[in-house]
Amino acid sequence: RRRCAAGRRRLRIRRRDRHICRFPGCDAPIRHIHHLVEWANGGLTISANLVGLCWFHHDLIHREGWKLIGNPDLGPMTALPPRRWGNRDP
Repeated sequence: RRRCAAGRRRLRIRRRDRHICRFPGCDAPIRHIHHLVEWANGGLTISANLVGLCWFHHDLIHREGWKLIGNPDLGPMTALPPRRWGNRDP
């Protein structure tokens, strides 16, 4: 199992996402390839589980607890703030 999206896989994700952050409403360039289901939690390093994110939104997800849902191979993503999916206390 591979954790990092490197080489051709990374390039495919960047091309699929048109080199633009997949967080809704953002048009910043991709700086990180992010696992929707974290690798440590069994998430696979496959295109349906990877999205390109800008630095700000990658940090927002990891530090603030936001979550992206959807299948990036099929269409737009939906962003849920922490309280909407139960990661944090209200």
